[in-house]
Amino acid sequence: MPAASDEVLARAEHRAYVQEVARELLRGQRSPGDCPPTSDPRACLLVARLLWFESHAEAQDGQPEETVRSLRVRAAALVRSGSARAISDRQFLWAHAQDTFEGSGEGLDFGIQSAQLRASAIAELRRREPDNLQVWLLGRHDEAWTKERLSAAAASQRSDSPVWEFIRTDLKLLRDAGVPDPPIPLVGNELGALDAKHVLLFGIHLATAQPGLYSLSRACSVEVGHAHAETAEHCLRIAKVLVERADSMLDLGFGSALMSRLATRPEDRERAADARHLSRYLSETYLESQMACGGLAAHLRRMRVAEASELSALREGLVEQGLPQEPPEAWRVHSD
Repeated sequence: MPAASDEVLARAEHRAYVQEVARELLRGQRSPGDCPPTSDPRACLLVARLLWFESHAEAQDGQPEETVRSLRVRAAALVRSGSARAISDRQFLWAHAQDTFEGSGEGLDFGIQSAQLRASAIAELRRREPDNLQVWLLGRHDEAWTKERLSAAAASQRSDSPVWEFIRTDLKLLRDAGVPDPPIPLVGNELGALDAKHVLLFGIHLATAQPGLYSLSRACSVEVGHAHAETAEHCLRIAKVLVERADSMLDLGFGSALMSRLATRPEDRERAADARHLSRYLSETYLESQMACGGLAAHLRRMRVAEASELSALREGLVEQGLPQEPPEAWRVHSD
């Protein structure tokens, strides 16, 4: 069968899968955009995410504008309906703060203006989790890295992305509802039903969970000197939090790069170099493990453990393989 036909078939299967998930999670709906009283509001948010990403796929496929818009209108209605019951729920707050449903300004009604909703969600998360660097990386498109924002971010004691917790929550929703396996072409025989759902959710959540590192990088592009000493010191402390408390490879890599750029003290330069080596070491050992049968399934399993993150799962993988937790000196010499 030609590759083009395979792609068309895959899209049709995925479209049918999204519809099946919506039917199973939203039983008892009174209308397509209703979040049923018997459904967990987070299930409505999950279906909205699936519909929203499906709308982008349909748009890329050249489907009629009305088809794309109908998916987005239904997603918007589900978010509005679910938010009415769970606006203070952490997962809803993060979804709004991250602008998960970006583009809602194109005439879609979320109850209030999307920009206002995002601003209020960010403010609430910063009130609840002021010690979490991730809430300060969140920001409205027009929010500058002011002295106050940099100072608050620099005072953070942790850097906990909620995405790993939310993936586990959504996996439980799909499992409890008895939703079938998603049609994911890259899933091989080594992956089970739960793994397939994990791959799907990982892609959807990671697409909207990227922290505001680019704007931070620009804000920290200062000449290290007296005039910018305070900004540089704030940025260096933020880099240290990312390096020491990172829960993702992205944060660890960015933190080490930022720290390398700003460090003036020998101990800080050494810490930045250590973090850079660790990032590369984890990447290489992870890629090597994927070459072995069951490597990806094992990594996904480790990420499903309570409180686990991408980075903790990678470190646990080192333990399971009997490898050192930190890059061996011989590896560092070879790597350099």
